Amino acid sequence: MLVNQIKDFLGSKKIIVLGAVLGFGILWAQAHHPSWSYHLSVDIGTFYQRALAFSRDNSWSGVGPNEYLPGALYFFLVPLLFTVVNIGYTEGIILLNLALLALHLALLFRLGGAKTLWVGLVLIVAAGPILLYRFEAVVSLFVLEAYFFWKKGIPALAGALLGFATAVKLYPLLLIPLFLISSKAGERKHFSLELIAGFVFGLLFFPGLYLLSGGTAREIIHSLEFHSLKPVGIESFAGVLLILQNLFLGTDLIPINAYGVHGLSGNLIKELFVSILAISVLLVWGVCATARKAVNPEKLVILSSLMVLLFLLIFSTNFQPQYLFWPLIFVCLLLRVGVLPIRVLQISGLYSIMLVLEQFVYPLGYSDFLTIFYQGASQPGLFAFAIAGKLILVIITLLVLREFVSEVRLRSKLPQEPNFNNGS
Repeated sequence: MLVNQIKDFLGSKKIIVLGAVLGFGILWAQAHHPSWSYHLSVDIGTFYQRALAFSRDNSWSGVGPNEYLPGALYFFLVPLLFTVVNIGYTEGIILLNLALLALHLALLFRLGGAKTLWVGLVLIVAAGPILLYRFEAVVSLFVLEAYFFWKKGIPALAGALLGFATAVKLYPLLLIPLFLISSKAGERKHFSLELIAGFVFGLLFFPGLYLLSGGTAREIIHSLEFHSLKPVGIESFAGVLLILQNLFLGTDLIPINAYGVHGLSGNLIKELFVSILAISVLLVWGVCATARKAVNPEKLVILSSLMVLLFLLIFSTNFQPQYLFWPLIFVCLLLRVGVLPIRVLQISGLYSIMLVLEQFVYPLGYSDFLTIFYQGASQPGLFAFAIAGKLILVIITLLVLREFVSEVRLRSKLPQEPNFNNGS
């Protein structure tokens, strides 16, 4: 009786709106508090410089080499619209990201109802105001919309949205094979071809505008090369391992402040992690391909996409705290595809704890954290938060992997069912 009352209470639209307003209010307040904004606002200056350079002549020719892909550069232009009504650029990007997060919740509610929405809201609030100072939300929304239209049987639009997302951040490129493999279980003969065509259109749309507006192909190539040259990020899993090696074995840390990040020299571990990441992603693609006839395509896409992104977080040496938002939409959708509520509670609960721990490292304790490298100071508390966060990430990955393997084994033992329809 009490459980049903709680369900009815949380399912009320008034309570949902009230919860969203409260959650976004917390994010907005944090975004304006110096403890968070001091470090988070640094990147906004770069965004503004890129947007201002374009707005002077309506051309990218004056921007020159930069680290951002064309899709991101066009995103930086949108907050300039707020300056027309005397709202500053920083406040504009905060409001814009709040609107994008609200669209996340609306679409999650459309896909999975109140339970899915509440999981999303809790995770968004746990992630903190870093989401309001970056451009992860627009990429995530493109991917979520792509899943929505893929499920509805509109592959061209789904592919285009994945292409738009990839033109802003590269990581959605790893999801394309998963959408393609799963879509083969659908009844539409040309589903995969339409998805690919849509993706190519979306992928080339922003770069095409960029080239027509004074940009050059060499500058796009430079933005891709820029990230490959970055040192091992100190917040990455590899960075934490190097720090632990220094603490317990006394090995030397070689701090590097280059390519816009605080990092460490570690070419060997960088090459090792890139190789492990490539193998892990290929394995997920392979398992996805062999399981497509046995597992519901929606569940297959959600679990396999989640695994790919979790592997990316673990083995990416360019890790930045905002990257933790990448798998969030797929965590929210676990309930929708039939994952047991207790398992969803474990995964989402651990994910929330990990997000909160990350906030203590960056941005709340980042000034102290940097002294470890530049002044040789010891911050065992911050180390504990960083290590605990990475350990939780591994546990979450193992839980998701276990769920996927169990699903594949279970379905493989059952009599083969008729093909699923993506359009349902």
